Amino acid sequence: MLLTADCVPGATGCAPLTIQGDGPFLLPNGQPAPFSGFADPCLRRDPQTGTLWLTYSWPNNKTSGAYSVPCVDTHLASSTDGGNTFSFQVPLWPAIPVSNPSNPGQAGFQDHEVSNLVPVVESGATFWYAVRMDYFVPDATGYPGRPGDSFLLKVFKASSPAALATAPFETLGCAYTNPAWGMDQDLAALSPDLQDVSFWTDTKSRSIKQKWIHRQDAKSAKSLFVSCIGSADTEKKAIMRQLRGGNS
Repeated sequence: MLLTADCVPGATGCAPLTIQGDGPFLLPNGQPAPFSGFADPCLRRDPQTGTLWLTYSWPNNKTSGAYSVPCVDTHLASSTDGGNTFSFQVPLWPAIPVSNPSNPGQAGFQDHEVSNLVPVVESGATFWYAVRMDYFVPDATGYPGRPGDSFLLKVFKASSPAALATAPFETLGCAYTNPAWGMDQDLAALSPDLQDVSFWTDTKSRSIKQKWIHRQDAKSAKSLFVSCIGSADTEKKAIMRQLRGGNS
């Protein structure tokens, strides 16, 4: 059964989601920070157990020297009662302090947000694929100074949602991604139809051009939904790419 709620201003029945064991990032005085809350939810049902798994962005501030830097972590929660209650599991992907490899000496954080999960049953076992968007936030400038060439997607596979926290990954970018960030696949190279795509973002938006990326090696077939912004052609397309060998 599909449940929907109209959460326009003034609507009833749209109480904020409560996650046991998690809450908004707080200021030193105990009040929620302006940059806080739960965002970018992705909800998936385990096809074998029925457990609901929820990934969501967790905006917060991290201290780096004299700077309070706005950051976005990704958290994981689950529900075993059909979504009536959710319990916090792990901080799946915290923002990490890094130096900008394309601008040596520039300190900041690599943020992670707009995650997406896909459970796939392979030989009777459920594996979880995930994709997230990463970008660099400089300490000194915060969000306004995010370099556009630091945006990229990372794809993971693990035996459980919680195991995605430490799972190996592949990095997907585009012609605009600075090579210093490392890139396993230039998405624009998948098809001539993607040559006009200058920027890939939001791994689950359904309001912009959408793509399927399919990777197949000798052991299994894997599918993951990602989306992109292009300068033309906003129709939905399906692009299936087969790669043999390499890491998943």
